[in-house]
Parts: sequence; C-alpha cells; structure tokens
Amino acid sequence: MSPLSEEKISSILIGCDCSTEAIFRLYGQLKEQSPKISLASFCKRAGLSSTGSFSDVLQGRRFLSERYLAGVSSALGLDALQTEFLSLLLRRDRNSKKWADHLEPRIEGVKRALALTRNRLLKQVDTAVDFHLKVLSAFALVGGRAQPEQVARLFPVSSRVEVKLALQKLKANGLLRIYNNGEMEPDGSRLLFGQSEDGYSHIAFLKESVEDALGRIETDYDKRKESVFVSSIISVSKDTLAEKIAELKSEIVQSQSKLEGNKGECDALMRFNIQAYLLDVKRKSS
Repeated sequence: MSPLSEEKISSILIGCDCSTEAIFRLYGQLKEQSPKISLASFCKRAGLSSTGSFSDVLQGRRFLSERYLAGVSSALGLDALQTEFLSLLLRRDRNSKKWADHLEPRIEGVKRALALTRNRLLKQVDTAVDFHLKVLSAFALVGGRAQPEQVARLFPVSSRVEVKLALQKLKANGLLRIYNNGEMEPDGSRLLFGQSEDGYSHIAFLKESVEDALGRIETDYDKRKESVFVSSIISVSKDTLAEKIAELKSEIVQSQSKLEGNKGECDALMRFNIQAYLLDVKRKSS
C-alpha cells in the first residue's frame, strides 16, 4: 500500500468540516492510490473489529469511536498534528453543542498550522524541482558531457551536497546517461516536461519560474542587454487562438533555439518565460 503524501493529507483535512467527511475523503484517496486495498485489509491494519461499522462511518451514518482514532489515523498515514485535527473534528461532531465554542478556536489554530506545513512542503518541492533543472542545464556550460565534479564546481561550495543529490535524482529518473569513466551527459532521448508524464513537476517548475521572474523585475528590468520583461493584453477570438496556438508554441521553440549556444561555447544560463492565457472578461453589448 502506497502511503498518502503529507501535503495531500493536510490539503484534504483543511477542506473538511466534519470527521466523517475527512475519513471518507482520505480513505477514498488512499483507495485511488492503492486500488488493491480492500475494506477488510484496511480495517485489519487499523485494528477495527467490524468492517460494517467502518462502512457506516464512510457512509456518514455514524461517527468513528474515539478508541479507534489512533488505529485509523495510523492506517491513513496521519502524523501527530493531522491526528489532532481529526480528533478535534470528531469531538465536535460527537458533542456539537457542548464543545462547539470551546473547540472552534483550537480547530482553527490547528488548521492554520496544517496550512503552514503544507505550504512549506509544496515550496520545498518547487524549489527542489527548479534546482534539479539548473543542475541539468549546467551540463551545457561544460560541453554537455562531464564528470560530476566539473558540474559541481559551477555552483557555490555551500551547494555541493545539493548538487550531488540532484545528480543522483536525475540519474535515478533516467535523465542522465552514465559512461564507464564516470562522465555524465543529459539523455536527449528523454522528455523532461511537455509531453512527459511528469505533469506535477512541470507545474512546480512553472510556478517557480514565474516567482523567480517577479523577484527579479526590480533588479533586472533595466538591464536591456541581459533581460526582457514585457507584459501585454491583446484581444483575440477563442477560435483564432485554438487555430494558432500550435503555431505560437512552435515559434517559441524556434526563438529558444536561436538563443541557445553550442556545447562548450556557453558561459551562462537563461530563464525563458512566456505565459499566454485567456482573461476572464465578458464582452459588453452595445
């Protein structure tokens, strides 16, 4: 059984108003991720004596008994903070009038803590993806094929451990070709983004790219020979956009190809961002 990620669990819990909804959504997500898991095997893992009782919980016909909270939380993969949040929801559900005023501030406090933890984890994912791409791109600065030490020397000394880990991750994902003498080279037969299945990493990289560009506007906007920051709004028809979007993507790739230097001739990396999307506006009638 593949466990749910910490940020996925927190995201689900934050969006739930009661314990039965939380348990139903968490179990459903676990079932989707591990289709082979059965209700009986889950109940056994959670220490539940009756599948019928837990089925009633999933259907919203009864609340989970507090004595089974620890087992169910463990089977769902909840950590201490997430278990506390589920416990507070359960106590509020079972004693709505008696505990409502007392529990509400605690529930909101734990919810904020879960949100902060989730955002920190997502930021770590974004940052890691961006750094891995920088390491992969750095091969162009050393001729495309190099020893790991040559790539590492392009980064600050304080980042050497992160570079080593990034190379290991890139290697594990088949993005680097390894030679007998230890040299590495980006595997041109693999698609990192675009049509690859790595959609989440692609989104994380896009978010990191936009955030990086926002942070550089103040310092890099006037460096005319090194940077271009342009934003515009144009009127289009959706039919024209649908017809021309493939052509636009092709022109973007061609522009990148014109900028990209040959192996061994490069001495810098460049971030190339273009966003084109429809704005949510309505046409006014005359």
